[in-house]
Amino acid sequence: MRIGVKPASTIATACAVSTFLLIAGGMYFLFKGDFVPVEGYWGIRGHPAWNGLWCIGLGYVMATRKPDNVLGWLFCTAAVLCGLQFLIEEYAFYSNLVAPGAMPFQELSAGVQGWVWLFLVGIVVNNLVLLFPTGSPLSRRWAVLLFVSPIAALITIVGVHFAPGPLENLSTIQNPYGVEDNPFLTGAFYLGFGLISATMLASAASTVVRFRRAKGIERQQMKWFTFAGFIVLVAVVAAVTIGATGADDADIPPIVPALTILAATGMYAATAMAILRYRLYDIDMVINRTMVYVPLTAILAGVYIAGIGVAKAVFSNLTGMTSDAAVAFATLVVTALFTPLRNSLQGMVDRRFKEPSEPDKMLNKYEKALQAVLHVHDRGAVTKRFMDEAVKAFGAQSAAVHLLNGTAMATACEFGTSHTPVLTVPKKANGAFVGSLTLGARANGGPYTQQNVASLERAAGTVGRALLLSGGVPASTQNQPVLTGHPEQASPT
Repeated sequence: MRIGVKPASTIATACAVSTFLLIAGGMYFLFKGDFVPVEGYWGIRGHPAWNGLWCIGLGYVMATRKPDNVLGWLFCTAAVLCGLQFLIEEYAFYSNLVAPGAMPFQELSAGVQGWVWLFLVGIVVNNLVLLFPTGSPLSRRWAVLLFVSPIAALITIVGVHFAPGPLENLSTIQNPYGVEDNPFLTGAFYLGFGLISATMLASAASTVVRFRRAKGIERQQMKWFTFAGFIVLVAVVAAVTIGATGADDADIPPIVPALTILAATGMYAATAMAILRYRLYDIDMVINRTMVYVPLTAILAGVYIAGIGVAKAVFSNLTGMTSDAAVAFATLVVTALFTPLRNSLQGMVDRRFKEPSEPDKMLNKYEKALQAVLHVHDRGAVTKRFMDEAVKAFGAQSAAVHLLNGTAMATACEFGTSHTPVLTVPKKANGAFVGSLTLGARANGGPYTQQNVASLERAAGTVGRALLLSGGVPASTQNQPVLTGHPEQASPT
């Protein structure tokens, strides 16, 4: 997708303004309703606004700095959808719980707020996972998911909108659009939900494939993204697991959605660091420390709890009473185990998971250094590079390099179809003549100044020494004139 910087800035600004206006509208109804409690609401009130602010910040920066990458526009779209979700939710809560019958579109807003978030999942989330970080799918086969995901979201929306029973987030209100005993609508819900789940799994699989193929910078970007995605996955699994133990959303402890939202925030931050390449290579240290300190904390916590239990049992059997010495004993054990356990885990992680630091980059650097050495020993490469640099520097219309071959001069390389020498510069090495460079007239018609001649003589001397050291040419003590042909072309500076 090709888009200019100015149009990109205009569109991104429009998305930002729209997001802020939608969030402001939602905040108006939130405060006007005095934060009315909503039974059965999942998450923390206002979390769509929080997500929207993160998305528009990231999307605006990416869209204006890298307008050709579709990920920036996905985040801008996500921001607008989050703002829309927040406004519709708060309007529905206000019109149905605070001022029922006093606001227009009361029933419509109640129904729409239950499924508006599916647009975000179907259009943005799946495609973000599929396209990160290049903005394009791995191949045309993977590109099919770009169309399947929105279609699955639309099918699911039909099933949710006409599903009978309590409304999502408004469990005290029955769905006014619910249709009883309609197998088509029920099937639409399960079909759409199944397709969304399948596309999410497929997008995750593409991320795994992309990660395995990625190298260099793209691999570091994928590390940030997959690390943050893993944290979000853990938070979501925890939310689902804890939620499955309760009767409804009201039984879920507030800490669960809070952790999920916090994990999603980390996802935004990691994505920003990956795309903008800010402290890109720090991800290796982050992953390393996570793999060391998470199990270390779990082990020490287990040792501490077990130590307190054992120590209390021992003191109780010996003295017949409990003692604070059990806590002190467990603390000493944990303190003594901290350093050796950490070092053992660090060594294990380094042996099994630490990657060599940029092996391709290291080999490429060595190869370039070797090529530089070989270039000096290549007589043809050295002389041609000298001629090309002189032609480029002075705009000469023709040039030639002659090298001493025995007692005669031989042409090593030349430039231009018709070469008429105007300036000849000898190549000397320690006073010995090894060849010469001749330059034709300059394209701008200007003269070669004495300063130009002096610069050329210094460069020619260096080239001559390089040729002698490489054994490329023999040397002669015979001097050659500095200027031939048209010496009046050289003028003082």
